[in-house]
Amino acid sequence: MVKRFGLFVLGLIVLLSCRKATTSNWDVDLVLPVTNSSLNISNYLGDSILKADETGLFHLKVNRELAALTIDSLLHLPDTTFVQSFTIPAIGDPTVSPGQIIPIAAANETKFDLPNGIQLKNVEIRKSTLHIKFSNSISQPMDVVITLPGLKKDGQPLNIVETIPTGTNSLIKDINLAGYKLDLTGLSGKVYNTVVQNVSMKVNPNASSAVIKYGQGITIELGYTDIVPQFVEGYFGQQKLDLPSDTSKLDIYKNFSAENFLLSDASLKFSIVNDIGADFSGSISKLSSFNSSNKKVVLMNNNQLNRLFINAAQRVNTNINSSTLAVTFNTVNSNVTGFISNLPDKLSYSGSVTINPLGDEVKNYSQFAFYNTGIHVLADIDIPVRFSATAFNLFTESKVDFSGVRQLNDFNYGNFVIHITNSFPFATQVQAYMLDENKQVLDSLLLPGGNTITYGELNSQNIVVKAAESTLNIAFDKAKIAKLNSTKYFKIKSRVLLPPNPPDVQILENYQVKVNIVAELNYNAKIGR
Repeated sequence: MVKRFGLFVLGLIVLLSCRKATTSNWDVDLVLPVTNSSLNISNYLGDSILKADETGLFHLKVNRELAALTIDSLLHLPDTTFVQSFTIPAIGDPTVSPGQIIPIAAANETKFDLPNGIQLKNVEIRKSTLHIKFSNSISQPMDVVITLPGLKKDGQPLNIVETIPTGTNSLIKDINLAGYKLDLTGLSGKVYNTVVQNVSMKVNPNASSAVIKYGQGITIELGYTDIVPQFVEGYFGQQKLDLPSDTSKLDIYKNFSAENFLLSDASLKFSIVNDIGADFSGSISKLSSFNSSNKKVVLMNNNQLNRLFINAAQRVNTNINSSTLAVTFNTVNSNVTGFISNLPDKLSYSGSVTINPLGDEVKNYSQFAFYNTGIHVLADIDIPVRFSATAFNLFTESKVDFSGVRQLNDFNYGNFVIHITNSFPFATQVQAYMLDENKQVLDSLLLPGGNTITYGELNSQNIVVKAAESTLNIAFDKAKIAKLNSTKYFKIKSRVLLPPNPPDVQILENYQVKVNIVAELNYNAKIGR
């Protein structure tokens, strides 16, 4: 009997354990990674090169092209149209037969009208269109052959063979001149800017006989348009070109700002590079650094750029040996530290350039220029990252997306756990901002006063040998978690605090602030049929 009862109880337990509950509630903990950021100064100085020297001290090295005058602006070849009329010189009204050759003048020279005394021998064409209009005042179609012996591609002169119907502008044709070489030395080979055309004309063999009246014939318009040279050779004339007031983007201090910032050292070298086979003189004035955030402008107080002379480049075939003039601003000859300590994102300047400043005495007709070459003004900046300041700030942003985390809708309570490692030799205030899709601030995580992290362990040279670590727990409610749902970016700001009258700060390669944030959630999960 006891045995049977025991079997009954065992069976009942098995039966009840297989039954599914209609509803069940229990607490579940979830750890949700939010962001992991490292704020090292090497990541927050924009598009530049930051290298550590043998002591570990960072040097900020920046190279920027501030201005350029290329062949397009120095040697602009205007659109030019040559109009030629070929008429019957005979008196009376002669009758011509099909296939009959009409006698006209032999080779014809026409000249480009180029400004500023420019005299060219050769042009290799990168881009241009020869736009041709034919008019025929004779009553029958005429066959015309135009040969341009000075315009060659692959060694062959351009030949244009067309049948011209009767009428004004009765045939219009465009020819792509890319890749052609243009000899501008004329029939004698001793002149400049001059192109040669040979034209022959006859009655089309399939036409009828025609009576030609005095003055009738063919008119041809040859238009060279949109000329972009690949190479030019000759004498470039004497001309002055203004460099109007302009600004050049610098942006080397991206995501970095500081208060009472002053560099201990800096150098700024300007290199004026001439790729063209002609001498230049020039002047660059009103060189200023501009900080867009505070609208502060600092004018360079050295006039080394006011009188510049740059020799012509040299070439062997297509190999160019550029001519370079270097001008250096340092702490001895200028206010370069104040100029760069302005934390500029732009440099502004104005000036002028004169080509062939010595005039006709250098006219040897062998000056040259290649496409996309010219005069380039380059700025090379070298900044040892050693400075004094009240504080400096570093920022970083990371993209996040919590829209797929459904547990955020059912949580009870939670904490942000923020682990911070500071290896800078000064205390650091850290703040984390929740940003929406437009990068507008939704909320911040840390309360002022509780977000300061002390500096690490220092040796006798005030170099950090062990980073300081701290963990902060920030409680949040449903309102905060709703903002987390809308957060698309986390912005971390690290404000490095310097004591009164601090020594110059040396920023070493291993100095950084690391911030790791996770959300610990306690939520209510429900399972139902």
